[in-house]
Amino acid sequence: MSAVPGTPFRQRLETYLGDESVYVEPKEMTKALAALLEGAAMGAGSLIDVGCATGEMLHYFRRRFPALELTGIDTSEPFLAQARTVRGLAGVRFVRDDALTFSYRDYQPEPFDVVVCSGILSIFDDPAPLLTNLVANARRGGRVYVLSMFNEDDIDVLVRYRDNRHAPDEWKPGHNVHATASLERLLRGRVAGVRFHDFEMPFDLPRRADYPHRTWTVRGADGRRMVVNGLCLLNHEKIMEITP
Repeated sequence: MSAVPGTPFRQRLETYLGDESVYVEPKEMTKALAALLEGAAMGAGSLIDVGCATGEMLHYFRRRFPALELTGIDTSEPFLAQARTVRGLAGVRFVRDDALTFSYRDYQPEPFDVVVCSGILSIFDDPAPLLTNLVANARRGGRVYVLSMFNEDDIDVLVRYRDNRHAPDEWKPGHNVHATASLERLLRGRVAGVRFHDFEMPFDLPRRADYPHRTWTVRGADGRRMVVNGLCLLNHEKIMEITP
C-alpha cells in the first residue's frame, strides 16, 4: 500500500497503536458515514473497511449495525493484532491485505454491499488504481465510501512532508489532495453515480504540540470551523459516495 514504490505505509502507527480510547467515542466523520449508511438503507449485508487500522470504525459499526457482516483489512499486522484483542470487535474478520489488490473472492462469493476506505486515498499520487479496486469489490447498486481531503477547485495537489522530530530522515506521503472534478472525470461512465458530502467538525479540536501533523480546528472569518495541520494545509474533508 504505497504511494511511492518501496515506501511502506506507516501513517498513524506511532499515534494510534496501543490507544484504546479510540473505541470509547467514535470520530465525528464515522458518525456522519453511519448516517449515510442509514439513509442509503445499507445497515445490513456485508461491509469491508479498507485500511481499518485498529478497527475503531468497525467497533462503532458493530454496535450501531448489528446486522452487518464486517471485515477489516490493513497492511499493518500490529494494527490488526490489536483489533483482534478488542472485546467489542468479536465476530469481525480482520485480515492482512492490500488496498490495491484485495478481492472479495478471498472472503465471500459475492462482492461487498459496502466498501469503506478512510484516510487512504491521500497516500496515493495516482488515485485510479485504488478507486478502481474499491469499485470492483462492491456489488452493483451497493456503495463505496471514501473519506478523505478533497479540493473543490480543479487542482490536484501532491504533498511530501518530513517530521523532523519523529522521523527526520524520511519524506512521507499521506496528505495529497485530489480534486473532486478530476475524480468525477476518472469515474465517469464507469459507475452509476458519484456524490461528495460536506463535513464540518462540530466542536473545536486542540492542537497537539507533540504531533503537529495531526489536525486541529481554527475559526474562519465566517465563524465556521476549519481543519488545519502542521503541514500548513487547510483540510477540506468530505465523504465521497460512489454507486457502482
